[in-house]
Amino acid sequence: NLKPEPVIYFKENKEFFVSPFKLNALADLEVEKKESFSNAIRDFFSEKKKTKAEIIQEGREKNLDKCLMEEKKFKEQADLFMRNREDIENAIKKFKEEKKIAKPIIEILEKKGTIVLELDGVKFSISMNTQLKNEINRLYEKSKKAGRKIEKIQKLFLEKINIKEEIKNKDIEKKEWYEQFRYFHTSDGFLVIAGKDADTNEKLIKKYCRKNDIVLHAHIPGSPFGIIRSEGGEITTEAKKEAAQFVACYSRFWILKLGLADIYWVTPEQVTKKVPGHQSIKKGSFMIYGKRNFLRVELRFTIGLDDKFKIVKGPLDSVKKRAKYFITLTPGEKEGKELADEIKSKLEKQMGKEDKGKIKNINPDEFLKIVPYGKGDFFKR
Repeated sequence: NLKPEPVIYFKENKEFFVSPFKLNALADLEVEKKESFSNAIRDFFSEKKKTKAEIIQEGREKNLDKCLMEEKKFKEQADLFMRNREDIENAIKKFKEEKKIAKPIIEILEKKGTIVLELDGVKFSISMNTQLKNEINRLYEKSKKAGRKIEKIQKLFLEKINIKEEIKNKDIEKKEWYEQFRYFHTSDGFLVIAGKDADTNEKLIKKYCRKNDIVLHAHIPGSPFGIIRSEGGEITTEAKKEAAQFVACYSRFWILKLGLADIYWVTPEQVTKKVPGHQSIKKGSFMIYGKRNFLRVELRFTIGLDDKFKIVKGPLDSVKKRAKYFITLTPGEKEGKELADEIKSKLEKQMGKEDKGKIKNINPDEFLKIVPYGKGDFFKR
């Protein structure tokens, strides 16, 4: 017969459930013990039932208290047996040979096959046939097992604290408005932003394009719009070339694996949603009127790490100015994990011992996220 031991079970990422018994098959799940099955049912269906996080937290706290108590209890008992080992063994021997009870034995329960000891005012029961050495080792092992559980639980608490701290730090770190787009800063300091899809193309032109900015687009269907923000300055030829290369890499020219791409730039006044007649134009698309200024650029995309090991990307001259280590990609067939791991590996090979440990904390997927279309190959100088 199973002994009633009502619990609420919680399985990660799934609904938790209630059971009148603890189930061995579900021993790995987080549980919350209840005084009675009716209480368990009430709490399970209560509108004010605890969150998953609260259940996990309470379960871990109770488990930690239990393990701390067991670690101390089993070690103290083993130490006590060890200090009194000779007296205990002599008393057991005397009983077996003479049927006489001697201290520290205070009672023999022959039907149960147990001996009751009193050591330092505390009573203990052990099996009559137990080798004391084995019993001491068993107690020490139980204490160590509890200690290992304590370490595991404390590690979980520490991870939670670290995650909270990380989230807090991320919240503190202010996000710039342009981080919702693809972006980089040219080698001479101009901000370049480009759309990621139809929605961000639309938003970019309508909301963030200013009078003296420059708008760029690839001379091919399937291109993001890009903007060079002038911020009151005169946009340089170098900035136009770098911005054109950036937009080209995120256009379909990259997928076609062409070595060169044609990009044009225009002024904001030339970009409009107005079309002849009553035609409509889809989201993310715009009509361009007037002269287009063409630039032919190489399809090369550079990824690097700055002094703080933050990822920087863009044309080579821009990245070189900001990055401590960098690699350059061209269109190609490498993709996925293979490409991400190789980017990280090539950057790591450039580093001295003092920096190699820092790059290990970077997930290779972070590099892959910014590679155009997630595909490419390494530029051979």
